[in-house]
Amino acid sequence: MISITDHHDINFLPYVINASKVNGSVYVYPGIEVTCSDKTQCLAIFDPDSDPTVWTRLIHQLPEIEMAPANDAKIAQTEVANITIETLFERVANDTVLRDHCILLPHFSDGDAHKHLNVEGHQLRFCNINCDGVYIEKQYSDLLPETRRKAFGEIEEWGKRRRAFIATGDNRKANWERLGFHDCWIKLGEASIEGIRQALLADEARIAYATPSAPIDKIVELKVMSSLTGQNEFSVSFNEGFNAIIGGRGAGKSALLEYLRFGLGRTESDLPSLDGETLHDREARLINETLVDGYVEVVIDRGGVQETWHRNLLDRDTITIADASGTLTAETIADAQRRFRARAFYQKGLSTTMSREAAAAEQITGIAAAEQLDQRREIDGSIDAIKRQIGATMRDLAALWQIQLERRRGAASISDLKRRIAAVSERLRKEGVQQATLDILANKPVFDRGKSYQGEVRSAIDSDRERFDKLKTSILNVRLSRFEGVDDFSELKALNDAMDKARTATAGHIDSALAELEQLEEAYKIAASAFEIRSESFAQQHSAALQAQTSSKQLLDDSKKLAGELSALEQTDIELTKRESLAVAGIRSPKACWPLSAG
Repeated sequence: MISITDHHDINFLPYVINASKVNGSVYVYPGIEVTCSDKTQCLAIFDPDSDPTVWTRLIHQLPEIEMAPANDAKIAQTEVANITIETLFERVANDTVLRDHCILLPHFSDGDAHKHLNVEGHQLRFCNINCDGVYIEKQYSDLLPETRRKAFGEIEEWGKRRRAFIATGDNRKANWERLGFHDCWIKLGEASIEGIRQALLADEARIAYATPSAPIDKIVELKVMSSLTGQNEFSVSFNEGFNAIIGGRGAGKSALLEYLRFGLGRTESDLPSLDGETLHDREARLINETLVDGYVEVVIDRGGVQETWHRNLLDRDTITIADASGTLTAETIADAQRRFRARAFYQKGLSTTMSREAAAAEQITGIAAAEQLDQRREIDGSIDAIKRQIGATMRDLAALWQIQLERRRGAASISDLKRRIAAVSERLRKEGVQQATLDILANKPVFDRGKSYQGEVRSAIDSDRERFDKLKTSILNVRLSRFEGVDDFSELKALNDAMDKARTATAGHIDSALAELEQLEEAYKIAASAFEIRSESFAQQHSAALQAQTSSKQLLDDSKKLAGELSALEQTDIELTKRESLAVAGIRSPKACWPLSAG
């Protein structure tokens, strides 16, 4: 939403309103800036649905003010209205049209602000005017504490009524660079003047002066086709912040939430039970009885990448996921739960947390840190995978399949993260972030891969040097002297001499290999030192780029978080590749070969 005002003029407003209708995504609140005779200013903000007759009605309340004709190239010279701010408020309040379609916001600031009420001598005026909010032309954080206390009704001589602050920006420039310059976010119940008024009355909950923190992953829409919702598909959209479903007994609130749980793979039957107890038979019957010929679809947004999840009773063990291009992917319930983390509680699930001792710790942990709980489960899964790998030889093949499955999952996650990073970058580009900054952000994963490569070389040098040292002492480690009396056999004595010769020659080759590793060590040090300098320089550029873009901090934080997850996943893929090679080598070794019996 925007509200662009000018002194005692409305002729430009139709142009702004018509421009906003091009894509329909901007609500325009028409407005007028008024300069009163007592050296005060205020903004008159009108309902988006109001027409020019309402705007001119206010101008007619301003003595000695005449607008320039609509077709003139310039507006008339700005004059001070011959009316005090108290009288202006009284006239608007007594006008049956204006009072329902207009809100007056007086200027109440500090410092060197121009024509505002927060000066000595205006206390009584400020007390008497019937306003719910005031406006400032600076950052809310720059206001003096005393100024806030005056507006909030905490200093009695300035009145006991609380007035909210609306942060605006006096443009004064043809390129509109100060439009929306001072952060002010208003949570509206509806795009109307009454919505503004309600926000002013509950400013602590509805007005913020810093960019709100929105979740990177969120539910966008729920679609249900069931015998309960009727013959047509039922749908409900969700806000990215707080949502509440309100209705009387039997209105279907619990049913709606159970459909959502089903669509996300979070019903009681989808989750492991801690004590084997089933508590929600009613909800289970709802799904089984009403979705026989139906389905549930959930549209989710994961970091800018939208997906539609489809689930039905016919194949309830999988969730079919469609991306923006229409590509379909079938995921198991467990994989879907990892793909989109969520925490669901049934009715009274929070208030009765301690009533079931077996579930208390799980519930408390889930309330405090749902994401950490999922990560803990993933770690437990990794531990189980390691246990499988150290099993008997006959389980080596199963371990290899598990590794390959994890690699496929990792590859899918890496691909998914790259799409999400690209989506965040596109959103940053649309918000006006410079290309140089986007290039720096794009290079972060590349530098991370460079560090991973450097680490792998370091690990290879150290491990191979250790292997060669051990090999040098263990190769052909069979001594004739250990076998008492055998040296009397001339045939075996000749074999022992040949083996000693081979051992010496092989040791020489190993020494040559170790010498090559020493040369590689020197090359590594030179390369590592040079790359460290480049990495430190890039880190400074990256930090400066993040700090410079304060207006897109939330998206930049999301980009940084996704880049970190991508780096971790790529490192995990490297480790899985090593484990896969070792597992394949183990399966192909003679010890893993099993005889096949006929029949």
